[in-house]
Amino acid sequence: MRLSRRTALRSFGGLAALSTLPAAARAHPGDSTDGNDSADGTTHADGLAPRGSLAVEGTTDAVVSENTVYVAASDGFAVVDVADPANPTLLAERRGLLSDRENGPLQQVYDTTVDGDRLLVAGPAHPPSGDALMGAALYDVADPANPTLLRFHETDYPVHNCFLREGVAYLTGNDGARNPLVLVDVSQDATPELARWSVVDANEAWRDVPSALRVVHDVTVDDGVATLSYWDAGTWLLDVSDPANPRPLGHTSHYEPSELTPTGNSEVFQLPGNAHYAQRRDGLLVVGREAWDVDQNDSRDGGPGGIDLYDAADPEHVTHLASISAPPTSDPTYGGVWTTAHNFDVVGPRLYTSWYQGGVKVYDISDPAAPEELGHFRDSSQFAFWTAQRADACTVATSWHGPSGDLAAGVYTFPTLERTTTRPATSDGPVPGFGVGTALAGLGAGAAAKWWRGRE
Repeated sequence: MRLSRRTALRSFGGLAALSTLPAAARAHPGDSTDGNDSADGTTHADGLAPRGSLAVEGTTDAVVSENTVYVAASDGFAVVDVADPANPTLLAERRGLLSDRENGPLQQVYDTTVDGDRLLVAGPAHPPSGDALMGAALYDVADPANPTLLRFHETDYPVHNCFLREGVAYLTGNDGARNPLVLVDVSQDATPELARWSVVDANEAWRDVPSALRVVHDVTVDDGVATLSYWDAGTWLLDVSDPANPRPLGHTSHYEPSELTPTGNSEVFQLPGNAHYAQRRDGLLVVGREAWDVDQNDSRDGGPGGIDLYDAADPEHVTHLASISAPPTSDPTYGGVWTTAHNFDVVGPRLYTSWYQGGVKVYDISDPAAPEELGHFRDSSQFAFWTAQRADACTVATSWHGPSGDLAAGVYTFPTLERTTTRPATSDGPVPGFGVGTALAGLGAGAAAKWWRGRE
């Protein structure tokens, strides 16, 4: 079957900010509570609810350092201590960032990244409708209870996501043209830009693909390799051992550029493609795909999107190993019940995943060709999880407030998982369990930029 791309977004950088979801995305009356992980059921897994929680207004993403959680909070950020998982504690909160700057404060702060005692906070996540402050702020968090602003790197593009490693900020620079990854030295006051790299540099044919279909949505960096989630242009591995001279190593994609020419018809969020978030650890590449269905009665690939695992030990020859399907949903459309993959964390042989209304799942990936679910928590009438991360003392997940604001956004802690299977023990020791999954009721979640898509 030949693939072609249909798109209704040709806006700046493909980042069209979406507002609230339709009423269909709200909780459905009469949702079952039969204890099964089936579409529209709502139960607690073996009686295990989150161990603790802390409401943080505007919560989206978060990163963890030991037992400190740095929470992106839309108009700022919060710092939360989870050393006692039953009693998460607010250490610090910063709102109205850089309000003294022209066009400030910094808005739509949806991402944070931490490296040692440095925290990077970026925004706005989407292109602003008018003049707005854009860029990334660096904080000293040697004392997490007293974050101190060190410097601000102003940009002329929105920053949806970012990563910080060894004094270099990696910023998603969706400018509507090349949509590059931008590398900036933030270790000094001048914050000089070091380099830019785009899929257009790898192949000029990508320039002819609509910008919305080749946005650089996210970036992570590990061991001198940057992993770029380039939506329908795929997942790219970039050698950044010399940040001033990034060099492509390899990639995996469902499309060639010629297959992504739009026909002018509108279809939304459709698989395949949709490289939304990825991490590479010890040669294993994990790619999450954020996707929905256009029409439940259509036999073409739709959503919700899942997670793929690849052998990327040789970055020039990336090989697919396994796929993890999303939790079930009664309505996989964008206006329905969201269980698509969102952000995750790879720590040793564990994969910690979030699925919006589909909950939080933890997998054993000691055999990456056969990932094994260790536990699942799901209660869609209460939670819309944006990310899942591993802290020293617990598993951490952040829940967004939902389009109507009727749910408490914030940080939730869970037990870590203890193996109950016969696989050999791994080096990170035993990890206590979540239990069985709960179900979803349909909160509508995820105020993030999406891109219109289709397949035929």
